[in-house]
Amino acid sequence: KYYYEVFHARKLAPVELWLEKWDTRKYFQEAKLAITVDGTWCWREKWGPGMPYEIRDIEKVVGYALFPGSGAPGAPKYISLTGAYCYAIWAKSKHKDIAWELLKELVKPEYMAEWGYRTSHLVTAEDAMIGKYAEDPFLKWAAEVLKHSLPKPLIPGVKKYLTLLKRVVIDYLLPEAKTPEECMDIFAEMATKELGADKVKALPPYKL
Repeated sequence: KYYYEVFHARKLAPVELWLEKWDTRKYFQEAKLAITVDGTWCWREKWGPGMPYEIRDIEKVVGYALFPGSGAPGAPKYISLTGAYCYAIWAKSKHKDIAWELLKELVKPEYMAEWGYRTSHLVTAEDAMIGKYAEDPFLKWAAEVLKHSLPKPLIPGVKKYLTLLKRVVIDYLLPEAKTPEECMDIFAEMATKELGADKVKALPPYKL
């Protein structure tokens, strides 16, 4: 419904934005795109000093806001999605003990805070919100957003599920202006075929 409202009902953005794979970060840098949705890391890794899409005086010319929920009963007030990365030690490593000591060092609050500050990546440990990280206006705001964030589920099939959903948006909703209801039917059929009928269930008002 979000994409249908934006691209077809309200025409807030042209379908070419997705279909032609516009470089949204470049357009945002050049102030040709008024609003964009992106990850926290872009603040420094993309738009920061010396980066590919540097925006000078970014703190003065770029604002940020929480993404509002649908307003439906029981729906969250704000929407945010978090994709977490994990450290891992290879099962066949001959030096698991050394690797473990390295990981213990890497997750010390002072190192997490420094890395998070330099890259504008979020730290999820409260004791790591120290130093420059804790003083940075953008990261302080991002820490509040984290309170409303939902983690991507790390279960088998999720990546394929999301890929199928993206295909429906790009192949049907955007170019053909299929309604959200029609897109859900197409998605359900594709997901059932790819993941198996036992992996796909419908929530009211949708039916399979």
